[in-house]
Amino acid sequence: MKYAVYFLAVFCFTFQMAKASVPQNLPLTEVQVYLQSAKLTHKGNLTLKPGKQMLQLKGLASEIDETSLQLFGNDQIEILSFQLLRTPLRTATKPLQLAAMMDSLDQMQFEMELLRANKEVFIQEQQLILGNKAIGGQQGVSVEQLQKMADFYRLRLQDLNVRIAKGQNEVNLLAKKSADLKAKIEKERKALPEFEVMLEVQINCTKAGQQQLTISYLSEASFWEPVYELRSAGMGKPLQIELNAKISQHTGLHWDQVNLRISTALPQRHTSKPELNPWVLDFYEAVQMYGAADSEMGVRMSRAESMPEPAKAKVNNFVRSSAFLNLEYLPKQQYTVKSEKSEIIPLESHLLSATYRHYAAPRLSKEAYLMAYVLGWDSLRLLPGQASIYFEQTLISKSWLDFSALSDTLELALGIDQAIKIDFKEQLSFTDNKRLMQQQRKQLQYTCEIRNSHASAIQLTLEDHVPVSVQKEIVVDDIQLAGAEHTVQTGRIKWQLEIPANGIKKINYGFSVRYPKNKRITNL
Repeated sequence: MKYAVYFLAVFCFTFQMAKASVPQNLPLTEVQVYLQSAKLTHKGNLTLKPGKQMLQLKGLASEIDETSLQLFGNDQIEILSFQLLRTPLRTATKPLQLAAMMDSLDQMQFEMELLRANKEVFIQEQQLILGNKAIGGQQGVSVEQLQKMADFYRLRLQDLNVRIAKGQNEVNLLAKKSADLKAKIEKERKALPEFEVMLEVQINCTKAGQQQLTISYLSEASFWEPVYELRSAGMGKPLQIELNAKISQHTGLHWDQVNLRISTALPQRHTSKPELNPWVLDFYEAVQMYGAADSEMGVRMSRAESMPEPAKAKVNNFVRSSAFLNLEYLPKQQYTVKSEKSEIIPLESHLLSATYRHYAAPRLSKEAYLMAYVLGWDSLRLLPGQASIYFEQTLISKSWLDFSALSDTLELALGIDQAIKIDFKEQLSFTDNKRLMQQQRKQLQYTCEIRNSHASAIQLTLEDHVPVSVQKEIVVDDIQLAGAEHTVQTGRIKWQLEIPANGIKKINYGFSVRYPKNKRITNL
């Protein structure tokens, strides 16, 4: 008898443990987003009974790194074990999330079958009437009887035709609605995560009532990337650099009004201790980032020793803690990021001093480009990313910014200035010189006229080049550069010009090339 009572108690206890509670949602409260993953934290209170029990927790991300999963209870909860259960969603016959739409589709199919059945009955009745229209036999009928039968046939057949037409119209409308609903269901099914994840947790609770439980894990179905907005109100004004985080997530879970932590660090997976690797210094080599076309580069670094010091950086909307290669941004408000969507989150804003100059290379383009030279950017520790550049409230361009430090000055192209007009002309002449052993001289003269229509003076960098000879028999001489800087090795010539308001600057320069008369020169 004693053993029977014992086994009965064990059986009851096992039965009680096997009977899991109704699945419960533990709300998502915080997300720490990394550059290639995210750490999700669920925290909430559950109503628990005393003793050992099994909890089923749903509402988790569809992609979970099981090695990163952590559970925390309060003093009254002891975590005994847990396991992840995955239920297929996309391949399920009727996913719970789409059950209502699929029931509506079934109802539409049923209504169409009823309409088709009614239509068939009306058609058979119509055929029955038409097949039995002979009346009276050999005795014949009176005119009055014939009139009554004709009225019956006409009215009944007309009513049947109307009913058949209306039924067919209703079938057509339902077929269209059904096709639209099928397409919507298929779209929603494809948007579903592959699995619904549920966490089954075995706990021992020492006290009944509301107890707090916390779950955290990593999901690689989320990431963020920096995007920038660079804004200038006009020449002589400082430049504002706004850093935003573009967050994309595909967890199958809507992040509804959660606290965000946006990090540049690598996530800790809690499987091994961190290893501090050697800190190696090397020279920087520019590398074009994936997805940044040549036409998008648009930014280069240069040194301008005479540039003024930057204004004090302005930081809004966040608190930032930093360590080497480990920045964390903590937006002060909560945000919602829908699954399969992206959200732009403002992180910080800096106001930096900028100097503006114009640039022109009339041999390549008869346009003057406005340039901004910005100091102080290298102290901001910014990541590479796409940038939208605005000048005087107008979007000028979109460029890829690589903030790897080559110097302390960031050079930005702000587009063509239509108020600067450039007229560039070339004059070419040939001269034979028999005294110089049958040599030929080609003389090139250039005239460049720059017109400034601005109400204030501008600073303009004008660049061109003279040819560089790689043969002894080709001689470039008689160089007249009108005061330009000349780099002999590359042939580049440069003028730093100041053009007054509504003024004109004219430059004449040229050179000669001597070479044997019986030979031809490429690129001349």
